[in-house]
Amino acid sequence: MATFQWGDKIEHFLAFGVLAFLFSVFWAVSRGRLALLLLVYGCGIELFQMYIPGHLASFFDILADLVGIGSGLLALAILERMTMAAGIKQTD
Repeated sequence: MATFQWGDKIEHFLAFGVLAFLFSVFWAVSRGRLALLLLVYGCGIELFQMYIPGHLASFFDILADLVGIGSGLLALAILERMTMAAGIKQTD
């Protein structure tokens, strides 16, 4: 049985948070669809790890991915509100 590794979960959280933030900024797709696509990508990574020696698929990795996705999208939403409140014009 694998031990729980916080460092690995933090890496998943940060990676998917950054992906969600950047894809949302630079790719014209709805945030809901983006979140779903990134979650499917994260699940796919975990499924493929079952076939790589020395790696295990982990539900907690998927959970860290999901929390990272939500955090990245939330950070962008907060940033957008702050720029709107400050009167900074967004470019398309």
